[in-house]
Amino acid sequence: MLENYWDKVKRYFWFSKAELNGFVLTALVFAFIYSFDKWGVVEFDFLVGLRNFFLAVLLCGSALFVHHAGQRLMAIKIGMKAEHKVWWPGLVVALIMVLLSGGKVGIYAASAVFISLLPQHRLGGFRYEVNVGSLAKVAIAGPLFNVFLATGVVLLKWFGVLPAFISDPVFTFNVYFVAWNLLPIPPLDGSRVIFHSRLIYIFFVSSILAYILLIFLFEWYSYITALIIGVVCWFLFYVFFERK
Repeated sequence: MLENYWDKVKRYFWFSKAELNGFVLTALVFAFIYSFDKWGVVEFDFLVGLRNFFLAVLLCGSALFVHHAGQRLMAIKIGMKAEHKVWWPGLVVALIMVLLSGGKVGIYAASAVFISLLPQHRLGGFRYEVNVGSLAKVAIAGPLFNVFLATGVVLLKWFGVLPAFISDPVFTFNVYFVAWNLLPIPPLDGSRVIFHSRLIYIFFVSSILAYILLIFLFEWYSYITALIIGVVCWFLFYVFFERK
């Protein structure tokens, strides 16, 4: 079973040329936004800014790769092929907002995932065709992988493997990136999930946002507490909205 999955990963995982171009462009734009106000402390310093921009490219590129890699791995798991495209309106709005706000507003939502069928790997499968349920599974894998990465770097910091000046920006950017991509605006990941099920969307979004808020407000890293809050929010939404 694992050998079969690994064979599919080797054949279908990697990005096409068009996807790589979009991936690099998005990483560069996000890095520009992230490092916009980091070109010198008191006055403009080109070398300092260039160094910060380069570090921001690595930071944003790693978050984007983990996000899209998670979605591609999930797509392969369910017999689908994921394709990632630049969401141009999101990219343009992000650039306009960072310029108008002087770097105070950073928007990190500018990519979308689409899926297509791998017929030879879906033969006999339930709901053979491409559907909103399959797209929701693929979409939610991206934010989850970012959360796992964010948690992983924090654990490495606790064990003294990573210094805080590396782990803290990685953690912060990934959770911001997740929050932006969970917005229910087409074609962001949140819209893929909410079109499939509002209850599932409430559960996932509540759990992930609860996890983020618990960390920022109380420095409490707990998947279990976040999941409990997600279940409570799911139940309340069902009682007061969905049941009606």
